[in-house]
Amino acid sequence: MSVRKVFLSLIGLALAALLNEGICFPPDALALVSAKEKGPPVETPGVDEENKGSKITIELEKKTAPQAVGKEREPGAPKPSGQPEKARAESFDDLKDPFESQLDSLPQLKDPFERFNRGMYKVNETLLDYVLDPLARGYVRIVPEEGRVAVKNAFANASAPVGFLGSLAQGDVGKTVKVVGRLLINSTVGVGGLFDVARDHFGLDPVNEDFDQALGSYGIPAGPYIVLPFFGPSTARHAIGRAVDSLVNPTSYFAPFAASAGSTLGETMNAYSFNLDAKKDLDESALDPYESVKHFYYGRRQSLIKE
Repeated sequence: MSVRKVFLSLIGLALAALLNEGICFPPDALALVSAKEKGPPVETPGVDEENKGSKITIELEKKTAPQAVGKEREPGAPKPSGQPEKARAESFDDLKDPFESQLDSLPQLKDPFERFNRGMYKVNETLLDYVLDPLARGYVRIVPEEGRVAVKNAFANASAPVGFLGSLAQGDVGKTVKVVGRLLINSTVGVGGLFDVARDHFGLDPVNEDFDQALGSYGIPAGPYIVLPFFGPSTARHAIGRAVDSLVNPTSYFAPFAASAGSTLGETMNAYSFNLDAKKDLDESALDPYESVKHFYYGRRQSLIKE
């Protein structure tokens, strides 16, 4: 076998390997190589044998350049699937659930009602997309951030009895006293809680406690995961905690059901107005938003119990 045939065979093997890796050459580029195999190249004046080989290489690169899209495939990355490069992840790490690491050291959260929960999750997401999100975006255009912060402070001040009960049930005297002090200061000097004077001028930071956290602090298990209508992610223990918290919420006694429901919607809309793009970011980054919400919720609740 001549040296020329060996050289052409090596070129053929290299092309086959490239094609196997998913790199496609245009027909005219492949024809350029096959023409070399069929017969001697046409002599070009002033170009020696070495330059002719370089010219063929350059022509191949020019003809194949439009087919290259995006970055070169990294070692160990999955082979291209034929879809546009932007639709493919750069590496396997991009496909990981962004909230997965939060559950590494936590007890497993059981989800025996997953079929029901996923259905309710879709219902809640529909309400969020078509009711809460449009209302919140209109609310943001009308009410400046300072006004929304004042509303947030007022709702937090009104829920002080929930934090008081949660702290007292855990036997945490320091937090219990802090809740009482914040309530007195913000309800008077803070104009009914519109301004967080206790935090800004007295160094009394908000206390985030509730009855679910009190139950968890005594080692009571969370129970199965449940997605509640309107309220969203929960557990059996948290559902009980919500019910107890509602008993000490002032709006349960001094306002009719319609007013109480409206107050809850207002509080939810005001809180959502500070995180309008959170759902969009979650949908774009998570492979399964349902699982990501469940993981994030559970990790957040467990971290609050440990505080």
